[in-house]
Amino acid sequence: MQDSDLNNNEVINILTRLDKSLIEKLELNKENKKLGPLWSSLIFLSKTKKPKKFLEIGCQSGISSSMVALSSINTELFLFDFPNGGSGGFEGSQYFLEKHMESFAKNRYQITYGESQKNKDVIIENGPYDLINIDGDHSYEGAKADWEIVKKCISKNSIVLLDDITNQHHTYLLDLFNEMLNENLHSDFYINKNETGVGVLFIKE
Repeated sequence: MQDSDLNNNEVINILTRLDKSLIEKLELNKENKKLGPLWSSLIFLSKTKKPKKFLEIGCQSGISSSMVALSSINTELFLFDFPNGGSGGFEGSQYFLEKHMESFAKNRYQITYGESQKNKDVIIENGPYDLINIDGDHSYEGAKADWEIVKKCISKNSIVLLDDITNQHHTYLLDLFNEMLNENLHSDFYINKNETGVGVLFIKE
């Protein structure tokens, strides 16, 4: 199957065939197969922009990464997280991450476990990246530190996503996204405030 043949529902169906528990994780129901703002953005951007390299800081069980891998079959994926997703993960998420990557991105992914700050040299060396998702440490300090790393491995036309910016438990992430806007590195941006929200920066050409 060519990546251009995959629509949102087909991506979901492939994922759920591999791991039935993903049906609940993807927050699907029988009446309406609905993707949240992050996942719908990643699928759309992967299908339309065809990134050569994707960076994800905070990948947990690999759902977001799998969507990128399925939507753009030539994209290389560089994934960073604590084993089992750290404090925001769950026991076994590392197993699912590796299982999903072997199934959907075989021979085109690299997983590095540990704190992003301690692995920043690896992150930067593998860049620049065309599509980046910041979804790791959800403290203001942690997310800002990840953004500082990301700025060193973006290029012209890179696209950067900051997840959970309207999550009621992380309201300061919207403040951080506004700070990112004030740095004027972008040519365009959008904010999706549905559910937990996502902010997307399109870096200047």
